[in-house]
Amino acid sequence: MNETEKGKKWPLKTRVAFQVFESYDFTDTDFNSAIFEQLTFKKCIFKRSKLSGTRLFYNAQFEDCAFIDLNLSNTTLGSNNAKYANCSFEKCIFKGKEFDDTEFIDCIFTKMTFSKINFNGSTFKNCEISGKLDDVSFNGMYNINPSKDACLNNVDFSGSTFGRYVTFYNCDLSSCIPPEGENFDQLLYQIYSNNSGILSTGDEDKIVLIKR
Repeated sequence: MNETEKGKKWPLKTRVAFQVFESYDFTDTDFNSAIFEQLTFKKCIFKRSKLSGTRLFYNAQFEDCAFIDLNLSNTTLGSNNAKYANCSFEKCIFKGKEFDDTEFIDCIFTKMTFSKINFNGSTFKNCEISGKLDDVSFNGMYNINPSKDACLNNVDFSGSTFGRYVTFYNCDLSSCIPPEGENFDQLLYQIYSNNSGILSTGDEDKIVLIKR
């Protein structure tokens, strides 16, 4: 493992493009609002890394990487046209983000916090998600998603807790596992009386609306 960047503070808004980082340990690294473009990370560790203000554009690739104890709220790291394969996330916070056309394949999310997250245009395949979800949306028929099962394919939510407004837009949940002790029919309801494809936990009042 390459530890040359471990604990290091990068110069403000460092620009890095078209590079491959393999087997790097970024524990306690302060990326200091770095700007990344078309990078690939393989077998890297991001632990307590400071990513606030960091921007990553265009086709980012993460393979066999570990993300541990991170706040991924104020960063575009991997949230736009990115791909995560065989990655693990543990005790990370995702808040107030949009993931556009992002792929998660064979990824494990443990003890996570998801709040005000829009996964429209993103896909999950063979993933495990545990933690708290609150105000999170998934969209099965959005832009590039060709079918209802493209968004969530074999996703295990058994370790998750669904809070308010966890919403599925035209998603096929037949291959997914609900939170332990629950089933999707109990957790979700049709929030629009004239659109059966939108299911949500809503709020405690379970208000039914009319979609215009």
